[in-house]
Amino acid sequence: MNPFAALSRWIRGSAIGSAITLFAISIPVAYIVTFAVHNSILDRGQRDWVIAVATPPEPQDSDVVVVTIDEDFIDHFTASTRYRDPVDRHEVANLIQTIAAKHPRAIGLDLLLDRRTEDAKDDELRAELGRLANTYSSQTKIFIAQKSDEDASQSATLKYFLFDGRARANRDVCADKNTGTVIGTLQGANDENGNYVPSFSQALAGAGPSPYARATVVLNCAGLRTGSALETAWHGMTMGNQHTFRQYPARFVEQLPSDWFRDKIVLVGMDVPGIDRERTPFTSLLRDVEGGTPDVVVQAHAVSQLLNNKPAPSVNVQIDFLIAFALAFLGALSGAGSTGLGMRAAMGLVAIAFLWSAGIALFYFEGQLIGLVAPTIAAMVSFALMDTLSGSQARKQRAFIQSAFESYVPPKLVDRLVREPERMQLDGELRTMSFIFTDIQNFTAMVETLKDDPGKLPPIINAYLDGVARIVIKYDGMVDKFIGDAVFAIFNAPIDLPDFPEKAAACALEIDDFGEKFRKEQEARGIKFGLTRIGVHTGSAIIGNFGGRARFTYTAAGDAVNTAARLEALNKRLGTRICASGATRERCKNTPFRPVATAMVKGKTEAVEVWQPLHNGQYSADYLRRYEAAFAAAKSGAANALSLFAALQSEDPNDPLVRMYVERLKAGQTGITIGLD
Repeated sequence: MNPFAALSRWIRGSAIGSAITLFAISIPVAYIVTFAVHNSILDRGQRDWVIAVATPPEPQDSDVVVVTIDEDFIDHFTASTRYRDPVDRHEVANLIQTIAAKHPRAIGLDLLLDRRTEDAKDDELRAELGRLANTYSSQTKIFIAQKSDEDASQSATLKYFLFDGRARANRDVCADKNTGTVIGTLQGANDENGNYVPSFSQALAGAGPSPYARATVVLNCAGLRTGSALETAWHGMTMGNQHTFRQYPARFVEQLPSDWFRDKIVLVGMDVPGIDRERTPFTSLLRDVEGGTPDVVVQAHAVSQLLNNKPAPSVNVQIDFLIAFALAFLGALSGAGSTGLGMRAAMGLVAIAFLWSAGIALFYFEGQLIGLVAPTIAAMVSFALMDTLSGSQARKQRAFIQSAFESYVPPKLVDRLVREPERMQLDGELRTMSFIFTDIQNFTAMVETLKDDPGKLPPIINAYLDGVARIVIKYDGMVDKFIGDAVFAIFNAPIDLPDFPEKAAACALEIDDFGEKFRKEQEARGIKFGLTRIGVHTGSAIIGNFGGRARFTYTAAGDAVNTAARLEALNKRLGTRICASGATRERCKNTPFRPVATAMVKGKTEAVEVWQPLHNGQYSADYLRRYEAAFAAAKSGAANALSLFAALQSEDPNDPLVRMYVERLKAGQTGITIGLD
């Protein structure tokens, strides 16, 4: 036994097997995909995209003010001092003095003072910073930004400008290792004496260690292997505002009202293309035409987050795993489904679209950012694995259907079976069906006449059988098998067929026409081809895959099948070409019939009504009316039955049923019951 096929059947046929397999696939797939995708370029790109498109609008933070040193501010310098990096220290000193005079809560100078310029101007800035630092306990506090990777010379320069270590704070950002996009800002750390030294944003906000900070390794921060960082909860911007925060050009600070700065946290930094800018989630959508967000604005986001105690947006990786597991489970469940692949794939895409929509909505309304790439991949991988496992047997089934029926079943039914194999029960089912048996009269005798030239027989019989099969297929029937010269056809299998008895009766009549035409053509060629006799019956039988290991065949078995075969054989006795059962006739609304007899099957107590389906115009309405009157007289045993049939025979001596009843009545037999072997 093929173990893979056995596993496939167990998965499909056992609820426990299906459940175990679903979990066995979805759990490891979710685990592997989650931790393989986490912090990848796809994962970071997706999170940045959600942040960019779904950050909800918020009013400007009333506690945070940004003052930008822009091109306009630099352009008003004299020609000899018009340089950008570092900015003229005299102008910076004047700007700090102007801002301090408006009594802000704190000033954050996001300019790296790690290089010396002109001594006089450096001394001027040092004096102003020292003045503010010496009043550290007063209302306004001053903090200058520094970076963690400064060398000894740069550190010495910083100490020159502001010796008080409490006023120097680390402004490092956590940029993603793969994309370079800012994820968050580095948090403070303990110094060599065990004292906590806050970061630039923490110092300005007066905040201690954030409970939402995570290790830089966990956040995938580029170049940072130690310490912790707080993932930024980006502040939204309301429509109509040009900036996220209250942002003023440095050149106009002196003219602005003091109330705009009083008790605020004021950050001062560069807003010049190519200088001190960071890649953020918003840059990817070209919202920042200058190629990045000024670092001072990034720091403002961090300060605002700390002031408002906003948590980090990304959920922890364990939550991402659970979401990936849920999608992997749904993917595996869909992969195990029995509907068509296209339908299951479409449903999967709908589920993934719902996941992404829900993820965006969750961030917009709750500020929680989940990974969407890992669940999407997990769902697709689980779907593929489960479809492979559970679908191998189904694919063999579809292949069987294709090979077994494509020559003998209407193409549209084959296509439907291939798309929806679950509609077909190969293992056996009880169905109500219509059956047709055909046979050629004196076929053996014809074969004997051709034995001297055996090459003639195959083309003749093949042409005949092909014609019959084409007619069966035309009426949506299934050619179950050829038995020598005989054909066995089934209607309403392997899938439901509306009006199948009517189609079977119409099929029988067309086969009769074809058989007569074919017989006359062969006779014209000197070949004694016999009449085609047809039996039609409708009833319940078991249909399925019958046979042994070496060969299976999809066929039907039961009394209903045998009855159809007996009705075909009854034609020989009656001289007719088509006999149908009453069970078929009572379901046909558009096909004319005339009564034939009541047949008793050996070993059965229930009689079978026998009817003859008629071609349109085969007999006149008056003739049929008189035939039915004669039949009723014979059925009741009336004395005038013989005379009624005799009158009909004189009118149509070739009517086989009239001839049969005349002979029966002359022989003294009464009634309409005949034996059926």
